Amino acid sequence: MALEAIALERQTEHYTYAEVERMLWRWFADRPQVNLHGKLTHKPRTIGGVQPDRWASVQVNEALLEKIDLYLAYKKLPSHYRRIILLWYGSGWSIDKIVSWYRQNGHPRLHRRTLFKWRRQAVEALVKVLGKKA
Repeated sequence: MALEAIALERQTEHYTYAEVERMLWRWFADRPQVNLHGKLTHKPRTIGGVQPDRWASVQVNEALLEKIDLYLAYKKLPSHYRRIILLWYGSGWSIDKIVSWYRQNGHPRLHRRTLFKWRRQAVEALVKVLGKKA
């Protein structure tokens, strides 16, 4: 029952551009150190040899759910948008290095303005996909 309430609450969430961008920074900054510690769902111990028929309490790690939502939405994006998001938020490269990489890989006239425009479009597409997750 509690899980259904949490799922229903999460379905009605609407993310803004700024929230999604913060989620991307957090997600890519934490990639090597996935942390599953914290409040997680658990079952109580058996008491007197009798297993309780319901969970005593349900606790959900909100950071893990957020990461899962973001990952599933990210996988639904076209590869062009995924590449931009990965290079911008996950590579640690400077803007000039990303522009240089694109120029070497099939976009010889790419300008910094175009890269910023593509990044904005990619994050807006991610916001849209996150909004449709219901």
